[in-house]
Amino acid sequence: MNPSSRFLCLIAAAVALLAGPVRAALPSAGLAGHWRFDTVTGDRIADRSPSGNALVLEQPAFHAELGATRSLDCDGFEVGGRLDERTPLQFAEGLTLAIWVYPVRARGHEPLSGRPNPTPSWTTPVTGLYLSDARPVFGLFGNGKKLLLEGPELPLRSWSLVTVTLDGRQATLWINGAKVAEAAQAFAVPPAGGQPWLFGRSQSQYFRGRLGETLLWSRALTSAEIAAVHTETAAGYPRSAAATPWHDRFVAVESPGTRATGTWRSRPTRTLAGLEGYTHPTPPPTDRWGGRTDRPALKASGFFRTEQLGDRWWLVTPEGHLYWNVGVNSVRGPRQTPPVAPEAFAVTATRELRELGFNGLGNGGSPALQTTPQALPWSVRLNFLASFAQANKQTYATSGHTGFTEQCIPVFHPDFPAWARKHAAALAATVDDPSVIGIFTDNELQCPIDLLDRHLRLSAEDPYLRHGRAAALAWLAARGRPADPAQLTQKDRCQFIAHVFATYTHLVHDAIRAVDTHHLILGPRFNEHRGQFENPWFWPAVGPWIDVAAVNYYVLWGPQTEDIRAWSAALQRPVMLTEWYSKAQDAPGLANTNGAGWLVRTQTDRARYYQHFSLAAFETPALVGFHYFKYMDDGSDSVALDSAGGANKGLYHADGTPWTELIEAARATNRAVYPLIDLFDARRKSTPAVAR
Repeated sequence: MNPSSRFLCLIAAAVALLAGPVRAALPSAGLAGHWRFDTVTGDRIADRSPSGNALVLEQPAFHAELGATRSLDCDGFEVGGRLDERTPLQFAEGLTLAIWVYPVRARGHEPLSGRPNPTPSWTTPVTGLYLSDARPVFGLFGNGKKLLLEGPELPLRSWSLVTVTLDGRQATLWINGAKVAEAAQAFAVPPAGGQPWLFGRSQSQYFRGRLGETLLWSRALTSAEIAAVHTETAAGYPRSAAATPWHDRFVAVESPGTRATGTWRSRPTRTLAGLEGYTHPTPPPTDRWGGRTDRPALKASGFFRTEQLGDRWWLVTPEGHLYWNVGVNSVRGPRQTPPVAPEAFAVTATRELRELGFNGLGNGGSPALQTTPQALPWSVRLNFLASFAQANKQTYATSGHTGFTEQCIPVFHPDFPAWARKHAAALAATVDDPSVIGIFTDNELQCPIDLLDRHLRLSAEDPYLRHGRAAALAWLAARGRPADPAQLTQKDRCQFIAHVFATYTHLVHDAIRAVDTHHLILGPRFNEHRGQFENPWFWPAVGPWIDVAAVNYYVLWGPQTEDIRAWSAALQRPVMLTEWYSKAQDAPGLANTNGAGWLVRTQTDRARYYQHFSLAAFETPALVGFHYFKYMDDGSDSVALDSAGGANKGLYHADGTPWTELIEAARATNRAVYPLIDLFDARRKSTPAVAR
């Protein structure tokens, strides 16, 4: 090779290096669609396949990946797209759909790519991929027939290539080029039926996360071709490095969710025995409230308050010591003959709970516990809106909380502010009590995702309900939005929810602070995932009016640290998990058919779940406490909507005898709360931040 040729080759190599890795050719036979987000013209992504069907984006937003690669940054509300299907997609000979997916939440139904079901409330698409609780699912639906093929849960905040192939006989699901599931294909891919091919959305729901390169073939690729597609497209989509170098061991606990009718699945569960590097150090001494005295005291205000040190939030005791609230709900004595005096039960229960490592009381329980000598810190609950609606005869019975007419909380009623001020007067009795941590303002206020639509349906003639309708119309008019529900977006609905709860928390905050300026405002025990936890407008709206966000934490298998960290950042406040539990099938005589907690098989599994939840909570720097639900089982004679026939929720049987495995597991983690927090904080500080 002559010098000039060698020089030209070096230049070409340098240009190629700067441009990024050279991609091998993708399988071309049957290629029916190929979309990348590296370049966009207006709102259109060109199709790199011969079909020429452009992807038309709605509210496009992009995220830079490696090199020149970009992804579609889907917000879960309005970012998505649909094909301009000028060349109809045909799958008579088979199908392969491959899409790079970066999920960020672990629950719910989230569409990825395909033709949605013509009935908006049905989740199975005509043809397409979606996530169900972070598990990839491929679905076909047509002529009364349905095919569902489900894979394992995808890692959050990490890229995965999800691929499905259909060859007319078999459907196969692949993750990162490896086969993970297969099922017989008993019917052909249904025709479009007038349904568009959508990306990142269905008719009524949107994906939250990032979507990358997407490819379609009108045939089933071979396993070798599937592996090649992964290899040839992976360079722009890095798998996240492990968040830490720690190698904690997990055990498997099976659960179907809240009821035995669900699908029993293995859930990775971390226990104290599997925690790498934990040496069971002696817990530090504490003050009378349970605050650690091995750290320098901070400002002593005489009441509980919050403070953020570094990235970790803390409660601070009246004496100025760092405190993490390990509480339990609904502590009251069992029904027995002869009955035990409430005062005697309070003394015994307080002593036993302290011995088990509990340093506080949660919601509910016997009033005698609050006045017993050396009482555990506790919290007041005032039902501002529930009491107002009940006084107006506008409530109904529902499971676990108060039901409101049309599920619309009456915060816009002109009489509510005066009611709130009058209701808050009861706080005068505890205003100077240092053992009170804070004030719950209601319990699980209803918050359906269609709260705006429901307000618009309220009668304009009803003297009680018309104020809610008028407030919704005024809110829409101020934003220049239509009052027609058919023209509203999920963004409209979520922003209205934020407006409703900002109005509520502001009014209640002002009513409380007119009487009590000392105690923390804990909010109404939030518990709605779609309308509250996953609503990006919600937390900033309520944050100014509460001091700690009380969250009743169900549905997810233990605290999700990144989610809770994001809530706290949006709030600029810490979070407390004020309800959680599991219930076991082996509890004799209890139906366990209702209630929001996880159903597991055995008491051993309950003990494991307690430790799994506790460890994740201690590891999460945005959390300042949790309250286990609850002290005692609901007996088999229970008729309550959330526990009819009995429910194994408690640390103790309904007769007051302990569930030994559970309380021993609780004792081990509860009493080590501060050494465990120190261990997790040391891990976090020694581990470089992972780029996301």
